[in-house]
Amino acid sequence: MGVGGFLAALRDVTEKKHVSAYRGERVAVDGYCWLHRAAYTCAAELAEGRPCDKWQTFVADRARLLLSAGVEPTVVFDGARLPAKGGEEAKRRLGRQEALANARRHAAMGNYGAADAAYQKAVDIT
Repeated sequence: MGVGGFLAALRDVTEKKHVSAYRGERVAVDGYCWLHRAAYTCAAELAEGRPCDKWQTFVADRARLLLSAGVEPTVVFDGARLPAKGGEEAKRRLGRQEALANARRHAAMGNYGAADAAYQKAVDIT
C-alpha cells in the first residue's frame, strides 16, 4: 500500500510539469498505482471474479498517452510479498472479504452507490 507520508515528504522538492516536458525521456511508472486506478472501472466484476477487460484498456490508454507525448514508459512493479508483512496481508484480506460481503448486501438492497464503493474496497490487486 505504499509508504505512508511519502508523497507529502516530497512535496517541497516537486514541481508540476506537463507530460510533454519529458519528450524524448524514459520515465518509471508505478504499475500498481495504475492497476489500482484501473480497478475502479470494473470493481464489481473483478471482486466477483467475472470477466472484465476495462482495466486493461485503462492501463493501455495511460501508456498510449505517454507514448503519444514522446515519453517512453517503463512500468515498474514492486517485488514479491514480504514474510514480515504477513500479518498486514491477512488483515487486508479480511478487510476485502468484509467489503465484498457489504457490497453484495448493498446491491441486494438496491443501494448501488454504496455497493460500488464497497466493491472498490474488495478488489485484490496482486
